[in-house]
Formats: sequence, C-alpha cells, structure tokens
Amino acid sequence: RRYRSLQLQGSLHQTHRLRLRSNPYQAKDIDLEYGTLEGLFSNDQPFNGSLDGKGHSIRNVMNTTCMFNAVGETGSIKNLIIDGLVLNVSASNAMFVNYNYGKIEDVSLLNVSTGGEYGKGGICWQNNGTIKKCTITGSLTASITSRGSRTGDLGGIAVVNTSTGKIFNCSVNVDMKYSCPDRWEHRAGMIVATNSGLISNTTVSGSFDAPNWKNYWCTAGTLVGVNEGTIQKCASIATTNCDDIGSNGGTVN
Repeated sequence: RRYRSLQLQGSLHQTHRLRLRSNPYQAKDIDLEYGTLEGLFSNDQPFNGSLDGKGHSIRNVMNTTCMFNAVGETGSIKNLIIDGLVLNVSASNAMFVNYNYGKIEDVSLLNVSTGGEYGKGGICWQNNGTIKKCTITGSLTASITSRGSRTGDLGGIAVVNTSTGKIFNCSVNVDMKYSCPDRWEHRAGMIVATNSGLISNTTVSGSFDAPNWKNYWCTAGTLVGVNEGTIQKCASIATTNCDDIGSNGGTVN
C-alpha cells in the first residue's frame, strides 16, 4: 500500500490531503503494516505548513525514498515518532527529510534500518534549518560503489549540516557501518558527515565500524566526519575504531 498524504486510515484530525501550507495534527497511533509513506512534496514545492504528531507514532514503514522531499523555510514537523522505518533503495537518500530549510523538533526515528547501495541520512540529508531534540536508533549502512560527489556519505542526524544549519540537543544510538574503498572520496559521521554550521549538546552511543576511516580520501568521525563549523558540548560513548572528528577545520569546545 502506498500513502501519498497523511490522511491515513481516517486517523488524522483533518480529512483533506496534506497541503503545502496546511497545519494537520495526528490524532492517534498509526500502523502502516509495512506500507509506504514517501516522496511528499519537492524542493520546488516544499512543505511550508506545521505538522504536529502530538506524540503519536507511525509504525512499520517500508520506503524506497525519503518520507518528505523538502521542508520549506516556514515549515515545521514536531512531536512525531516513526517506529520501524526501513529505507531500501540503491540511491543516496535520507530516511525522513531530504532537504530541511525549516524546523524539525522532537522527532524520533526508532528501530530504523537501511538497505541498498550508496549513502544514507537519518533525520535529514541536507540541513539548512534547525533540527532540535531529535532521536534516531537502529542501524545505518553505506555501501559505496562510485567515486566522489558525496553520493556515498553517511550521517545519523544529517549527511550535510550547512552554514545556516543548526542541530541542538539530539541523540544518536545506532549501529553504523561505513566502508570506503581506497582513494574514493567520501565522508561519514554518527551526527553528520560534513558540518559547516552549528552542532550543540548532541550525544552519540551505539557503535561505528569504519575500518578504512582515514585513508586521505575518505574521512569518518564518531561525531562528525569533516568539521568546518562549530561543535559545542557534544560527546560520544560509542564503540568505534575512529576518532571523534575525522578532520577538523572549525571550532570544537
């Protein structure tokens, strides 16, 4: 089954489809029974409304692309639990939102897993806005089959946190596996692969297996692969074979 809107099984307060500027909220828990909820909106037409999950869950989701393609500058998603999300696709993709320009707050992705080739992002692929008090648990894997261009990058909260991106008070507890062939340029981090913005008060646990993590071409870190921004008060207790930060050209305190 494929759901293109969040009017699922009559369980949302509003009965119309989720529109670009609508403000729906979730009225009860939803079990998709391994149906899909994916590909909502686009970079050209992002979601600019406010979606409030009211602390309810959407369970057992099996997707082949992200749930939301883009959240716009005035868009927000909050108070939502996604439990049992599987992303199985041989393409670079995030599990939840590919491009965030707005706010993602109090969203939990629990018991996630990924399959297929290329890189993967957890909460987001590219964060240009704010991600706050979000959690991800489960397993994330990047299988790299092409050189360069960031297609094989792997990040727990986001793959890229841009200069306008802010990540606050998040938690990552995943088993992450990342293997980069020699002389292939890719990045990975349990919080983000590449940080040019601000990351603060975010913790990492679980495990990170990156056997070839610093071979000049490939860079991985338990917190961040490559830091070109600011990292404040972040900590890792993950079992790992690499440093907290793979390459640091920014500020860490």
